[in-house]
Amino acid sequence: FQSTGANTVQCINYTKADGTGVVGGGNKRLYVMPTHDGGAALGSSQSFHDIVLADGATDSAYGTFAVPSDFVSLTKVECVVNADATGNMEALFLGGASASGDTSNSDQDTIAQTVYALTASQQNFIDVTAMADGLTLDANHMVGLEISRIGGDGDDTINNPVRVHLWVITYA
Repeated sequence: FQSTGANTVQCINYTKADGTGVVGGGNKRLYVMPTHDGGAALGSSQSFHDIVLADGATDSAYGTFAVPSDFVSLTKVECVVNADATGNMEALFLGGASASGDTSNSDQDTIAQTVYALTASQQNFIDVTAMADGLTLDANHMVGLEISRIGGDGDDTINNPVRVHLWVITYA
């Protein structure tokens, strides 16, 4: 069994009376490709599609997914980025959720502008689960994800592009 929070558990695996093992439940993953706004550019590096967040500008990348029908709880949200140089990236993250009939932008959560230390040419899986902690999520919702790099901020010391490769959503 695995805890899913809120005083609930889910069955990960069990053995039937005839001795047959059954694996079920557990965490599952969604992989969400990023899209760009008018400011950020499409790019690629090392055979990976990416959205290029420029230095000296505020650029954004987005992701959108539908909550799966087997969704019980959110485990983790990660934004996968790769920097062209070592330094600090200044960024903010925004999550939003809505279902049919909901008012647009009525359910949002954020991670305020902060610094993320990145190493050049490494895949950096940034845990941004807090951007979705306050969202109401069920199988009738679609979810929007946003990273905005504030490349002109004095705390952003990379002085080169940051590339957004992927959003990884882990859920139970």
